[in-house]
This record gives sequence, C-alpha cells and structure tokens, in this order.
Amino acid sequence: MIAWSMRYPTAVNLGACDQLQALAPQLLAANANPNDAGLRILVDTTDAGGGVVEIANMNAAPGSGGALLSGNYVLAGPVIHDANCPGSYVMGRMVNADGAPVAGITVYLRDEWGNYAYTTSKSGASDYGQFDFPIPAAAPHQLYLTIVDGNGNQISPAFAIPHKQGEAGDAPCHHVVIQGG
Repeated sequence: MIAWSMRYPTAVNLGACDQLQALAPQLLAANANPNDAGLRILVDTTDAGGGVVEIANMNAAPGSGGALLSGNYVLAGPVIHDANCPGSYVMGRMVNADGAPVAGITVYLRDEWGNYAYTTSKSGASDYGQFDFPIPAAAPHQLYLTIVDGNGNQISPAFAIPHKQGEAGDAPCHHVVIQGG
C-alpha cells in the first residue's frame, strides 16, 4: 500500500511521518519499479499551522544512488469553487515566490479513474502564467493537479480538487494559484 501510494499522486494517510524519509527508499526497493525516479513524498501540515513539507524526493530509482531533494511548489491560497467559467474547468495561475506570473510550467491533471491531461502555463500578454483544463465528466469525483518537470517527473505535491462534491457542491469551476520558488 505504501509503495503504491508513493507511485500514484493520491492523498493517503500513512500515519506518523517521522520515519518515512528513512523508510521510503527501502519500501520502494522492496517493490521495485523502474519508473520510481522522481517520486516525492509530501506531508500536508496545514491543519497543524504549517504548509506542505517535502520529506523525500527520489531523483533516481531505488538502488541507483539517488539523493533526496527538497521541493518548492505550494498552493498560494485555498481552491476556490464557483460557477464563473464557461463550463466545467480547473483554471489556475502559476506564480513565483514574489507572486509574479510564470509561463512555461508544465501542469498535469489526473482524475480518480486514471484519465489525465497536460498543459503549460501560458505566455500570452493577457493570460501570462495562466492554465486551464476542461473537466469532461459531470459526475462528482476527485481531481489531482501536479507540476511536472521536462521529463514528466512530479515536482510538486498532488493538489486534490473535489469536483461537485463536499465543499465544491454543484460548483463546476475550480480556481487555484500555485506558487513556486
């Protein structure tokens, strides 16, 4: 279960995380997969007054000598759910540490059924740093938004977005601001 949850951008509760950084490479090695390079373990400490903390980032597959690195992408505020878009969308903006928009960042969206799409934050004069994904399924479900590098490796936490469920109710639009830096 733990190795699987590290390979798929799905929010899970793994209990106390003080040992997770030491255990992650061992758990992955016990159930090795050649695609494990780039896996990250992020802990959401928002309820405890913190933010998202990265405790492990495999920059190489287990057993290949890869080191653990730190990450730096966070939600700059809560996900806003409303009906202010033409249909059902996840609409977002990438900003740097100073809050300025950033173009050319690859964003990956996956739903709970495994459907996925990629886009890049825009570079146009009127939409610089913005990105959007149409949501084809009308049924209530979870969406997971992540930032990926040029090789498709996840470099951010998986930001969960409820579509037409929980706090999102019947809202077809979801707005996020992701800050890196």
